[in-house]
Amino acid sequence: MDSQTNQEQVLSTVRSFWKAFCGSNPVSLAEFYSPEAVLFGVEGPRPEPVRLAMARRQREYFEHRSQLRIDLGPIEVQLLSPTLALATYTLSFHATNVAVAGGQPRERQIPHGRATQIFELGRDGKLLIVHEHLSSSDIRKE
Repeated sequence: MDSQTNQEQVLSTVRSFWKAFCGSNPVSLAEFYSPEAVLFGVEGPRPEPVRLAMARRQREYFEHRSQLRIDLGPIEVQLLSPTLALATYTLSFHATNVAVAGGQPRERQIPHGRATQIFELGRDGKLLIVHEHLSSSDIRKE
C-alpha cells in the first residue's frame, strides 16, 4: 500500500488515544498499540511490553471506575519516514479512585507530564504506537 503518515493523522490519533484512556475502555485503548510495543510508564523503573502495561492500567484505572482527566499541551509531530512519526507533547493528568497495591484507592496527579510516542503506519492505514515514554517532572500521590 502507498499510504503515508501525515501530521494531521498523528494529531488525531494522539487525541483519540487519550479519549480512549480517559473513557476507561481497555479494549479500545489496546487497539492503539502494536502487539510488539514497548512502554515506559511515568513511574516505571524499566520498559514494559504493552501486554504487561495494559494489565497494570486495567488494574489501576479501569477496574475501580477511576475518574480520569487529561489536558494536552501543544503536540509536536515529526515525520521520520513515510510510515513512522514521532509525537512529543506535555500533559496534565488527574485521576481519582486509582487502585494501589495493598491499600485504599488514591488520587494521582501528574501536573507536568511529558509524552513521547512513536507511531508506525500499518498496511491497513492505521497508526499504531510502537514505543511510548511517559514522564513527569513531579508526581504527587494522595
